[in-house]
Amino acid sequence: VDNTFFLCDRTNANATGTENTKLLAHINTESEFKKFMFVGGGNDVSQFTSVSVAAAQYFDSVYALVVHSGFKVKIPFTTTTKTKDSFYMAAMICGRLAGLQPQTNGTWKTVRQQIIVSHDMLQSEREIALKAGVLHLRNVTNIGLCINQAINTLQKNSNLINADGTSSELSIMRIGEQLNKELVLNMRPLFIGGNLNTASPADVKAWIEGYLTFKTATRTEDNLIIRFEKVSVIQKQDYYEITYGFVPNGPLNKLFVTGFMLDANLSA
Repeated sequence: VDNTFFLCDRTNANATGTENTKLLAHINTESEFKKFMFVGGGNDVSQFTSVSVAAAQYFDSVYALVVHSGFKVKIPFTTTTKTKDSFYMAAMICGRLAGLQPQTNGTWKTVRQQIIVSHDMLQSEREIALKAGVLHLRNVTNIGLCINQAINTLQKNSNLINADGTSSELSIMRIGEQLNKELVLNMRPLFIGGNLNTASPADVKAWIEGYLTFKTATRTEDNLIIRFEKVSVIQKQDYYEITYGFVPNGPLNKLFVTGFMLDANLSA
């Protein structure tokens, strides 16, 4: 099935149950192109560690995202509210991120403003969530309620990009999967079914380099990658083995500002 996201309807205490475990196994071993699954974790502060953090540690995958907290939403034309659990939070965030291009960073993207989050995290709790791979919302001055950072459940998250090519940042993983998918789908009708005389390694290499150039961002046009290198096409029996390197058009998630106070009486 040609889809990118799964929204799991097994949430909370069932987040790590059989159905979600099978779905992640399908993504890892059966799906031709990798996909991303959104799972609702705990509903409130009492389930933050026991459900949400535990689920993130259980999945430990670039393809699984655990979303914490339910919320309250105002019923139209009334003064009352209705409580929604983490499944609805996961659905809202999945839809918000699915509407963005792969290279568009999910950090601080606003969500529905009329909701009241069941667990409005303290800074110390947000730090725990980021380290544990739990996706959550926060209130940011001059922005409002937004995604703190679009992270997956990968526990190896000290570096933005690991040596094995994995990342805890959703946008980076989406870039890699989207780029590979586009190359495969566009190359198949051009080269498969031909022969060594009609499609040499040089022909394939030139086509890939042209496509990667097309997918490279410029100062005026956003795109998937910053640059590419080392495109290799090697013939092995009746197939070509293709490898390439690329720098993803990754996110800017943080700013650190330091001001130094100077004594006005000091000479220049």
